[in-house]
Amino acid sequence: MKSRLATLLLALLGISLLFAADDPPAIEPEVVIEEDMHEIMESLFELPFDRLKAALKTEEEPTLKSDWLAIRSDALIMAQSSNLLLARSPHPDDTAIWSEYSVGTRDAAKTLYEAAGDTNWVEVKAAFPVMIKQCNLCHERFADDMRDLKP
Repeated sequence: MKSRLATLLLALLGISLLFAADDPPAIEPEVVIEEDMHEIMESLFELPFDRLKAALKTEEEPTLKSDWLAIRSDALIMAQSSNLLLARSPHPDDTAIWSEYSVGTRDAAKTLYEAAGDTNWVEVKAAFPVMIKQCNLCHERFADDMRDLKP
């Protein structure tokens, strides 16, 4: 019995040493999927923005949980996507202002997300134009051909 236990322990030790000896797999650095910032912005932000705009057009508060979830989800997509913008300024000389606008948009979208999570229609309606203002500040500075967003 002792010899079987010793053999088992040695086998487990050997297996663990085999795995410990391997280097952890290399993590591939960031890979640029799309170079054109206009394409990136359109792909990340246009659909969630348009859905939010449609959902918030009405003065009537949502009654269905799924409607609140849709607003919350789109606000989260806007906020998290704004975090991604921090990693990639389209103009290296303007990284500071790009970061400021990205953070402003992220924080405004986060406020919208939190208000939707609390099912607070008044705060949701107030947060949406604040987020739009942040988006438009960036559009005015960096994207001459971009539309001026409106609630």
